[in-house]
Amino acid sequence: MRRKWLLCLAVCMSMSLAGFGGTAQAYKVDVCGRPLTIQGYIQQEIDYGLVKHKYETQSGFNSFLTTAMLEMGYMPTDNTKLYASGYFEGDWAYELLGNGRNVQWDRKGFGDSRHHNYIHDDFDDLLHEAHFTWSGEEFYLRVGKQIVQWGETDGQRLANLVNPIDQRRGVTDVKFDTTILPIWMIRAEYNAKLNNPFFLDFGVQFIIDPAFRYRGNEIGGTANNVCGVNAAGVNAGPSLTVGEMYSDIEKPRDFDFNYFTYGLKLKGTLPDGTVVSLLGYYGRDRDYAYAATSPFFFVTANNWDRTKGVLNTVKKGYYPYYKFVGLTIAKEVPQLAFSALSNIAPIFRLESTYAFNTKYGTSELLDESKQYAKTDELAVALTMDYKVRVPWLNPNVGITVNPQFFFQREMNFYHGYGVTGFDPVTYAPVISRLSLNPRLSIYEPLNENSYKFSILLTTFYMHGKLQPMFMWIRDVSNAGDMYLAKLTYTRNQNWSYGLSGVLFQGKYPGQGMEPARNKDKIWATVTYSFN
Repeated sequence: MRRKWLLCLAVCMSMSLAGFGGTAQAYKVDVCGRPLTIQGYIQQEIDYGLVKHKYETQSGFNSFLTTAMLEMGYMPTDNTKLYASGYFEGDWAYELLGNGRNVQWDRKGFGDSRHHNYIHDDFDDLLHEAHFTWSGEEFYLRVGKQIVQWGETDGQRLANLVNPIDQRRGVTDVKFDTTILPIWMIRAEYNAKLNNPFFLDFGVQFIIDPAFRYRGNEIGGTANNVCGVNAAGVNAGPSLTVGEMYSDIEKPRDFDFNYFTYGLKLKGTLPDGTVVSLLGYYGRDRDYAYAATSPFFFVTANNWDRTKGVLNTVKKGYYPYYKFVGLTIAKEVPQLAFSALSNIAPIFRLESTYAFNTKYGTSELLDESKQYAKTDELAVALTMDYKVRVPWLNPNVGITVNPQFFFQREMNFYHGYGVTGFDPVTYAPVISRLSLNPRLSIYEPLNENSYKFSILLTTFYMHGKLQPMFMWIRDVSNAGDMYLAKLTYTRNQNWSYGLSGVLFQGKYPGQGMEPARNKDKIWATVTYSFN
């Protein structure tokens, strides 16, 4: 009944948004002599899978995702503001393809993920942000459900770890703008103009998350009956595919002092314009560490391919403490503003973190004393924002080039040995080197050193109405690649249309991009916004 009510709400919201005509602008209502501002958008997306005859993939049309956001802001006084936003997300593929309408959909078990991915209707999903803000000349206070951005780089999350992320729709969810989840916290800031020989300005930010409705990262996985068409494809030998991970994860209680999170950020602008930030974070990890429990696996039938089974694992875990210090630097380099390119100075950004005693689960199956290990972590990302002139591609507007390099090292990499499996013939335990289970993954061993780089290209045509974008991400350590292309046409301030495609490839089974090898797809979007 609740799902039907949400479906009606989505239809009504669509009709309401479509009713706004003319020039897009925030809708304003006078409340006690002060404006209440209302704005938002609704978007319809249709996905088409390009890979056929694979267990973890639905070929052809496989997703009909509707997303909508409604935002409201009200300023009772000149220095206070109330803000709230609601977010709706529903995939109508479960109605259009399920219930016997598509044999491939049913036999692969995609319909069984309906509870997880049809409509995200929990209170924490529907209420996106809700906060009160007071801002003075130098002081700033925000209380409520909000997002705090710490990082300087895109794609890789190094310092930007205050908020959890949403990966419930799997490895192919490449909509980077909606993956950060707001949480309830208190944020206080002091910012001052100094104009002295050392700093032009200086700011201090302090945050505290009191563990009210504590939320960790919402991760994807390998099970069709959980992640649907977005499930990663991992094999456990020639006759088994990896399915669901049944987990017993310790759940934090509201306002549990042991789960409080604290953050401190010092930020200043040097006389030459360089922006430097120092960061400190102490709290719980947004990802849980997990280990095997007994029984640690069981096999179920594969209704699509009768020659194979589905290996389901059983895990236990908890959210360990996570502590890091960080540094970010953003600097414009006018010496590299060459007239032959664009005469625009590039901006270099550095982001680095050092985490202490990060806890991971290991691949040990029997000895509980070896099921968790600790290691310090060093992570560094370098990126550049550069605009170059390429007349034969775009004679009027330059092309923005954003290369990025990422490196991570496990400083105390665990080299222990334990029971990591059983011989398929004799069932004797196999003793081998333990691998660490990384956060945000349930199928890929952690590397001692990890390297990645990416490049993002964007430009504009037709006075900014047509925007092509191309991104390439290379996972050097695991020999994997992701290629993403997107073309957006903004018809006017209300309507925009998009066409996108993504391709994956990987060399090593179960690692890096390889689990997404059969997730190549194209998708189209239509968006109506009033803002």
